[in-house]
Amino acid sequence: MALPKPGWRVYAGGALLIWAVGLQVHMWQLTKKPEFQEKFGDATSTAEQNKLTVRLKEAEFQRVQAAWQVLKDPATRQAYDDELVAAKLKQECAISDEIDLDDMAIETPSEGASLHSYSCRCGGHYFVSDEELHAASDHVVVQCDTCSLFIRIMYSVRRH
Repeated sequence: MALPKPGWRVYAGGALLIWAVGLQVHMWQLTKKPEFQEKFGDATSTAEQNKLTVRLKEAEFQRVQAAWQVLKDPATRQAYDDELVAAKLKQECAISDEIDLDDMAIETPSEGASLHSYSCRCGGHYFVSDEELHAASDHVVVQCDTCSLFIRIMYSVRRH
């Protein structure tokens, strides 16, 4: 059985393929010329910059999405705010005194939760609740209710 003769489409397809390869080689040679570089810049660096821009935008979106997940729920928002306040106090405040929890007076308001207090040298008081104590590990920093002084309250939490 003899193979059929190729038609004009096969010849045209071959010619188009050869033309496309020649065009690619010609374009590659043009991109290497200094005049092309001056006028159009380096196409690969532009493509890399575009990829980097997309990655940065994706990373920014992920940060915004994570922030929204925290801020949309009042409980997680409050926990985040508490962490920010604690971090700010840790960095910015000068600790005027360091005391042990046993040195503080215990007050039990009508709600039943214990509130610990300590007198400041200005006449004000430092207050800390049991909830705040259990939220931290071994110490907590609190501010006087009437002045700008801070104390560090040292303690150990007994967990069952």
